[in-house]
Amino acid sequence: MARLGPLEDLIKGARSHVNAAAATSFNTDSETEPSSSSSLSSSSSSYTHEYLVLIRGIVGFFKSTQDSEGRIIDPYLNKEIQYSTPCYAWSAAILLREAAAATTTSSASSILPPNTTYDDLLSSACLALTSSLKQLADAQAADKHGDFFTFPAMQAYTVLRKLVTRAESQ
Repeated sequence: MARLGPLEDLIKGARSHVNAAAATSFNTDSETEPSSSSSLSSSSSSYTHEYLVLIRGIVGFFKSTQDSEGRIIDPYLNKEIQYSTPCYAWSAAILLREAAAATTTSSASSILPPNTTYDDLLSSACLALTSSLKQLADAQAADKHGDFFTFPAMQAYTVLRKLVTRAESQ
């Protein structure tokens, strides 16, 4: 099989993060399932669990590619690609909301990517959202994809505004 060069290493790294998240994912007992007040909770908590495990690995991987301005930088092309930053902010916000709704500290930390604290991910998600909104305001969205920034940025904002308010009040 032909080697893909740096892309192959990137794919292996991403798979490693997703597999690590799945291997250390939160238990499926009722204590660690997302709370019933979660907007992800539905008639099938199995799908919710699978989705959270998937985005947990993805968020964990892409968090490491965030630059100081909050943009998610493609490690192969060394630039922000399309709407990766607002989608990262939204995905991280979902994990944060589920962690905040968890019934115990251990179940909350198991929802987050490995080796990531709640406060660290909250700061990262807010930085990504701030970057996304600034790019929209300045009409400087990556790859001129501002039309695709709006929905994930607003979804991230809707979740994060409640979490930031809660964090500030504690």
